[in-house]
Amino acid sequence: FEIVLRVSKLSKNLGVLGHQSHTRQISKLELLENCEEFVNKSEFEQARLREIWVTLETVSEGLEERELLDLTLAAIPFYTDNNKKKIEVVKNLLDIYKLGINRSIVDDSKIDDSEFDDMSITGMATGSSWRSIEIFDTRSGKSFKKWIEILNDYFIVDNLTDDGAKKAAMRTRLDEEAREFLKANPENVTGTYEQCVALLCEKYNGEKAKEAACMRARVYRIDMREEKIYESIVAYGELLATTSDLKGEELLRYQINMVHDKLEPYYELWNKLLNNNKYHSLIECAADMEATWKLISQRRGERKISLRSDNKRDKNSRERRFSQGDKLPITTVRCFNCNQTGHYKNKCPLSTGERSKVNSKRADISVENQVSDKDIIMETNKMLKLMLENQVFNRGYVIGSNKFDKYKCDDIQVIDKVIDKGDVIKEKVKDIDINKSDEIDTILRTAKKPYEFYIAIECIDGMMLTGLIDTGATRSIMKKSTAMRCGYKDKEECKTKIVLADGTIRKALGDLETEITIIPGIKVKCLVAVVNDDELKDDRYSMIVGSDILRATAAILNFGNQTILMCGREVPHVSEKKKEPMVKLQAIKAEDDAETYISELKEEFKDIISQGKNDLGECTIMAPEFELTDKEPPKIPRYPTPFSKREAIMDQIKAWKESNVIVEDKFVKWIMNIVLVPKPDGSDRICLDSRPLNSRLIGFDYKTPTLKDKANILNGATYYTTLDLVQYFNQIKVTEESSKYLGFRAPDNTTYRFVRLPFGIKHATAISQRIIDLVLQNIESAFSYVDDICIATKGDLKQHFERVKQVMDRLRQHKLKINFSKCQFACKEIQYLGFLFSKEGQVPSPIAVEAILCFPRPRNLKSLRRFLGKVNFYRSHIPNLAKLEVVLTNLLKKEKTHFLWDKECEKSFSQIKKQLVRACKLNLPDESKEYIIHCDASADSYAAALMQESSTGLKPIGFYSKRLTDRKTTIPAIELELRCLASSLSYFRQWIFGKKVLVLTDHRPLKQVVEKNCERHLLRFIRIIKEYDVEIEYLPGSRNVVADCLSRAYLRRTNIEQVSESSEEDEEQEADVEEFVEVDQTQQKAPDESKVKRNLTEEEKVEYMEAVHTNLGHGCFRKCFPLLSKRVYWKEMCNDLKNFISRCPNCLKRNPVYKAKLPYKIIEASYPLERISVDVMGPFKRSENENCHVLGVVDILSKYIILEPMVDCKAETIAKTLKNCLFYRIAIPKEIKTDNAKYFVSGVVKDVMDEFGVKLVHSTAMHHEGSSIIERVFRSVQNMIAKLIKDNDYLRWDELLKPAAYFYNQQVHCTTGRSPHSIMFGWNAPLTIDLKKEEDLSYIVEYNSDLLERKASFEITRKIIQAERKHLNQKHNLESKEPTRVKDIRDGTYVYIKKPVIGPDVVGKFTSQWREGYRVLRREGDCFWVTKGRGRPMKVFMDYVKIDTGKDSQFHHFFNLIACFYNFVFLGFEIVLRVSKLSKNLGVLGNGCAVCTCIGQKQNIFSEFKNIKKIYII
Repeated sequence: FEIVLRVSKLSKNLGVLGHQSHTRQISKLELLENCEEFVNKSEFEQARLREIWVTLETVSEGLEERELLDLTLAAIPFYTDNNKKKIEVVKNLLDIYKLGINRSIVDDSKIDDSEFDDMSITGMATGSSWRSIEIFDTRSGKSFKKWIEILNDYFIVDNLTDDGAKKAAMRTRLDEEAREFLKANPENVTGTYEQCVALLCEKYNGEKAKEAACMRARVYRIDMREEKIYESIVAYGELLATTSDLKGEELLRYQINMVHDKLEPYYELWNKLLNNNKYHSLIECAADMEATWKLISQRRGERKISLRSDNKRDKNSRERRFSQGDKLPITTVRCFNCNQTGHYKNKCPLSTGERSKVNSKRADISVENQVSDKDIIMETNKMLKLMLENQVFNRGYVIGSNKFDKYKCDDIQVIDKVIDKGDVIKEKVKDIDINKSDEIDTILRTAKKPYEFYIAIECIDGMMLTGLIDTGATRSIMKKSTAMRCGYKDKEECKTKIVLADGTIRKALGDLETEITIIPGIKVKCLVAVVNDDELKDDRYSMIVGSDILRATAAILNFGNQTILMCGREVPHVSEKKKEPMVKLQAIKAEDDAETYISELKEEFKDIISQGKNDLGECTIMAPEFELTDKEPPKIPRYPTPFSKREAIMDQIKAWKESNVIVEDKFVKWIMNIVLVPKPDGSDRICLDSRPLNSRLIGFDYKTPTLKDKANILNGATYYTTLDLVQYFNQIKVTEESSKYLGFRAPDNTTYRFVRLPFGIKHATAISQRIIDLVLQNIESAFSYVDDICIATKGDLKQHFERVKQVMDRLRQHKLKINFSKCQFACKEIQYLGFLFSKEGQVPSPIAVEAILCFPRPRNLKSLRRFLGKVNFYRSHIPNLAKLEVVLTNLLKKEKTHFLWDKECEKSFSQIKKQLVRACKLNLPDESKEYIIHCDASADSYAAALMQESSTGLKPIGFYSKRLTDRKTTIPAIELELRCLASSLSYFRQWIFGKKVLVLTDHRPLKQVVEKNCERHLLRFIRIIKEYDVEIEYLPGSRNVVADCLSRAYLRRTNIEQVSESSEEDEEQEADVEEFVEVDQTQQKAPDESKVKRNLTEEEKVEYMEAVHTNLGHGCFRKCFPLLSKRVYWKEMCNDLKNFISRCPNCLKRNPVYKAKLPYKIIEASYPLERISVDVMGPFKRSENENCHVLGVVDILSKYIILEPMVDCKAETIAKTLKNCLFYRIAIPKEIKTDNAKYFVSGVVKDVMDEFGVKLVHSTAMHHEGSSIIERVFRSVQNMIAKLIKDNDYLRWDELLKPAAYFYNQQVHCTTGRSPHSIMFGWNAPLTIDLKKEEDLSYIVEYNSDLLERKASFEITRKIIQAERKHLNQKHNLESKEPTRVKDIRDGTYVYIKKPVIGPDVVGKFTSQWREGYRVLRREGDCFWVTKGRGRPMKVFMDYVKIDTGKDSQFHHFFNLIACFYNFVFLGFEIVLRVSKLSKNLGVLGNGCAVCTCIGQKQNIFSEFKNIKKIYII
């Protein structure tokens, strides 16, 4: 009965913290237990009395044993159901007996008898109100001074004045660390209460909490969502109060000023807070900001609705159309908020207030939502240092966003917890005690394979990539292809060099300043080096994270538990996930002698054999609970079921109910539709339409078995058995919470919900695969793909059935049932994953091969991709498949504009089918034998064969071939061989890693390079090779037929005598091949053999092309090529015809060009009259006032217009009109933009602009888009005048110009939302009805006299125009692309320009508008400066320019060829000159090289070059 109680365990009730033990001897408790009143009590009450005894003994040291006995026995009335805590009972007892025993809980002070009469039990309890204060937590970092001020107030209320009592009371409200600190100081014993307080205030001054609050406040970002802005501002104010020592009004002013700075990006709130700074509290300020922000959002929404009314009508019509029964194609919709498909932005779960638990946690605690971009790099080191010093972590994280589901997170931990108020529950980090043991044992470890860290990185545009952490790299590196997508542009030669951990020095192409986000949301601004893709050929990563980023994020790499810590947060590392297609298995050729064993199985396990399709088991392993992004059910469209199918549906529902698959639920919220899926036998499968649920389900990632995982079990087995689980999904139970999401309505309007896993759930396959893997765990030679279990053994029949019994017994334990009629037992062969497995090895399934052989000729790209996908599934069995597919894969290139199926494609198509029939049988590798690899590389592809020695010779284990992206003709042969060997070893890594491998190659230097390499660019391949136990041997090319066959597509070695004979045979074989060409999915018939011409001369080819093009009305290529292919055939016929048509002079003069779709450029202005646009409209029919033209002026910012009639459009008239209507009437503008008309470019207008100091800018001639603003105004004015003009007043149209301009300026502009007059002058003009009806017009005019408001008005207008133009141009700019023909136009290129022909005898529709003979001088933006030799240069937009292919190709190609030739021949004493420098002599401008010798008369040679077009050098 020795009771040892730790006071720490009683701290919750006693308010006492400490680490001391109290022991009471049996003799004291005997006094209580021998008492008669104690003996008469029940066991339960006796236990309570013992607890009261120990409690009194603990808190009231010095009480005599009799006093303890009396107090304990008196506790029974107070120990009721309403007062169960021992501390409350003891407190009441001691208060009652306080006068009698003259003792207290915390001191020895005496209380007068007179006080007892006025104090009840409750009143005395309130004398200890200081106990209600929270315990001071030293880990929170708060100031002890503020806490002790509150405690002193409690002492005053309790009338506690004794110094010793106050010290004792204070100690009871301190945590363990503070009490230990007091014990370690002598002032605790001899000092006074004030000395102890001063000591604690000095120790815990709150500086750490203040510093942490300062860091949080510096990077704090106000949440601008309407429902969060109030709480966010208040929370920010509380954070500021913690960081500052200010009080009262000064603190309020400081808080409002800091909030004002945070709201600077939001102009409306910033301006309001600037002008209204007289708030009485921060809550009032936050409420005002919330109301203002909601009003602004509402106004913006109304303006967007008015501007997009047409789109809304279209959307409503679509919704009405889909509501009539069509299915909404929501899967094609992409959200602009989360970049996921399946919902619109306004219905995005990430933007709504109600989020899932996982997403809400991630949004609340991710670094990205709290840390600004520019502060994260500078603050990370300081933050991590502070966290390590305080031994706490600020925040934790949870990975749950579906955006990163494709990355496999190895370890995910929650470092910390976050409570509702945003405070952090700190957790102390345990220190490692290195002095725990006196003896230090030697630790022995074996270093195995290296470990590499890969992390997920998100770029600015949302592109996800994988990064490799390299602590030895001096800089972070990114592939060029990846950097181009992030905004990198080619620059001049860069001298930056990067040193990697292995000493490799990489030369960078340039630097890219970008911003990356390291998952889970750590933003880093960094400068990465860009290198060629060839430098980083490993497909596992696209970026190397170097020491610069690691240092900025204070990264810690722990190789022990394989974790990464950045900014104090664990970063998940990712691994590759390769998905391989699956095919259901089918067993064939059952063993006849197995009938006895099968009968025994049927009798022994009849309880797990289903007696019908509704006889289902109930698995003991339950499916995990469904996790949803939003638990509220979406709006699901309802569609009725056919009357003819309702009876079948009700029968199925009845069967489900009898099998306990569903239960009736009258109040289920998630109600989905029932769909009918037709079966091959003509019946219908009734399923749940779970698409609404799938759109909100968080995926359950579990990998299903692949061929590579199970090939070692399937290959070489003696017997195979397959077991089929009957309706396996419906045998798996779901949780009660998950069942609420699986409701549906029957045709009789009864609602049910599934309690078993239904078909149609998106991760049902992964869940069922995970469960069946758990069921079959630790059973050798047995595995399952979903509901099909396969058992493969290599022993005799008895051993095989023993393993089958073991599997069926495991199914019995988990209450799963099988469909015995679909099971196959003791088979010699089995079809699994599209292959036929047997004891001899594996080959493609005959059923699958037959399906591919019957595959029709592809008619389009979609069918071609389907065919290549089927064939590539068996690429490991087909030697040199990459080489055979070259012609077909070329059709899939993006630059192909149409589908062209020719003779080479048909030949490749047939050869692939033949090779598939002859597919090699792959054998199971023998682990006891050495592996042999034959490898060889060519410029097109490289390949290898993995083999092993057998009694009959070499047997194949696997084949590998890969086509190179581009023909590597410039890469040395030794590097190609190294690439081939490294790639082959990586492909066969599953079998050869850790084994002895013999490599046979026909490249003799390969062995020396691997062993004694000194070239740095080859180290990456040699490093891969060195990971394997490789022995390289030289094999002459004449004997290396296997690898040569794989990489060179069966090229035969021939000698001189065989050439003529083989060429004759080839001609005979070629004559037997059916020739055809298919263009644009329309197959052409093969030409008649009697009409096919062989060995045509160039003149004959031109004659045929003229016959189908020139003599047939100059048709396009698509019309001419079928006619030509019917009659003749020669190599490169397609390209020759295209070139012939492109050089046709008549076609060049008449055919239009595709207009460039370039991004729109926004013209901005900051104040009125900064930029205006001027143009002339007309000529019109001359009016009665002799006017026939209109001068239009529009201000870019305010849209204010001026219309003035003119008698003509001469330059003098225009200059005079501008001065009278604009300069002298309103003001002089800063800049005027006009088109390129003659009257605007004349010297008169230019002189007037120079006189007034106005900048004159011209747009491109004949390009109306350059003056789109004034052109749009003219259209509106013409429409308005047409409505205002009266009958027979057409000759007085000029009198309506001033009214039209007035009406236009008073109307609200659609873009700015205000009238042009109010923006220009700052007040609204009253209308006629206002003058007649209203006396007070001040509220209508609203004159804006405040200069600050005027400037703000201009800024708001400018931003509105910019936002609207950006929105309207967004779709156009996304589709914009410069024409490819423009890239070929260089300086000096001869071109055609489009020039309208004007004349009395000209028929415009039948006249060629393209003029030849022009030459390009230079390019300027979207325009070209061209000249014709005489006259001034002309600026032409790119849509009106096209290459003169006839002249440009004949002369310049010849010139460049001669230049390059002499550059190589006379390298020592020739001068390389730019053609641009020779333009005066040659008349040619371009980017080419001209070469001439230094030996005299070089000027004469080049001056005659244009005429003779040849160069003779002596």
